[in-house]
Amino acid sequence: MQINLDGYKMIFFIENLLREYCEEFTQIEDLSSELRTKYSETAKANEQDHNNYRNLLKYSHLGDLVDFIKSKRFKSYKMNNLETVNVSVLIKRRNDIMHSRSISHLEIDKISEVSNEISLALLESKYNLQWNKFITTDIKEYRIPLVHMVYPLGKNFDNLIGRNDELIELKREITRPIPVSIVGHGGLGKTALVLQLIEDVLYSPDLPFENIYFMSFKNSTFENGQIMRFEKAISNHTDLIQRLASFMNIESENKEFHELERLVWDNLFAQKSLLILDNLETEIVKSNLNEFTEIAQRFIAGFTKPSRLIITSRYGLGDRESKFPLHQFNLQNTKNLVCSYLSESVLKEKNIKQGDWEWIQSYTRGNPGLIIAFCNTLKSTRKQLMDLRVEYNTKYTEESKILHN
Repeated sequence: MQINLDGYKMIFFIENLLREYCEEFTQIEDLSSELRTKYSETAKANEQDHNNYRNLLKYSHLGDLVDFIKSKRFKSYKMNNLETVNVSVLIKRRNDIMHSRSISHLEIDKISEVSNEISLALLESKYNLQWNKFITTDIKEYRIPLVHMVYPLGKNFDNLIGRNDELIELKREITRPIPVSIVGHGGLGKTALVLQLIEDVLYSPDLPFENIYFMSFKNSTFENGQIMRFEKAISNHTDLIQRLASFMNIESENKEFHELERLVWDNLFAQKSLLILDNLETEIVKSNLNEFTEIAQRFIAGFTKPSRLIITSRYGLGDRESKFPLHQFNLQNTKNLVCSYLSESVLKEKNIKQGDWEWIQSYTRGNPGLIIAFCNTLKSTRKQLMDLRVEYNTKYTEESKILHN
């Protein structure tokens, strides 16, 4: 398995082809109210005209486009045979891009085959001609954002809950040349917010960045109610420069470190690059804090360049960046996260009443990590919530011990 850019180029191209097809044969009023609201909110969040159909379609996803084109509403304007094409391989790969970016040769052949079937199923020769021209002559020069990640785990959620306002504001922040530090204590979702930002940036038709470097200093993660520890992939400034050099295909052998570092920064600022330093708070990193404040200073000095720096940390760097604090969830966001994490059958079984929500908010303190840990406890027991509340202060039962831990 290897990262295969051609596979993603095909998916990006066919998604844009479907947007063009929708714009040609339908209009904004033909979108379902659900899709129109969804795209309008995203357009507003990106400060785009939400009454412009082309702008709305910019924020449509492959699966939504396929369903719309297959609908009776669409076919009342333009017939097509898209229902005969199984597009699941494209949708799965498109939706899983933050989980794994490795595509096997067998899968890339399938992506090419399905994309060709889609272009034919539209029953418009010009779209099939566009696809053929792309696959035979244009694919090599076709530009898509490149994501380079050093992170122990993939994106482990489908939708970011309760942080939409913060996501909108963060997108505004990175239009400015000042480095941004997302700060807050553990479990608030600093990394989750950045991972969602990457995915949004990655699929933005405006191509705001050519390269995205996500460099994690993490040595633990909180999953299924347990803290998992692992050996850090990046432990210090030297590791960071060497890993960036490898992503940039800069040969490091026989080079002095200061020369390698110069080449890395020259390369990063030569293109539209987004650098993310995640979890910048370990003991080793804190002992080398000056080296990282110097990185922030590089971005400040290079304010005329389009490259940007984001840091996630409990502390930040001091005064070299714009602080972006994350706060705990309010009661409504806590309810939304619980309801998104638990199935309707589990919620009904636990018999959660209005007063219980206030207890959940108090117990979890509106911390998304603790809310998810709490949900895992609910899923793992047959007891109702009231039973757990009564047992919580006793520490006698296994569930109450888990809740306290």
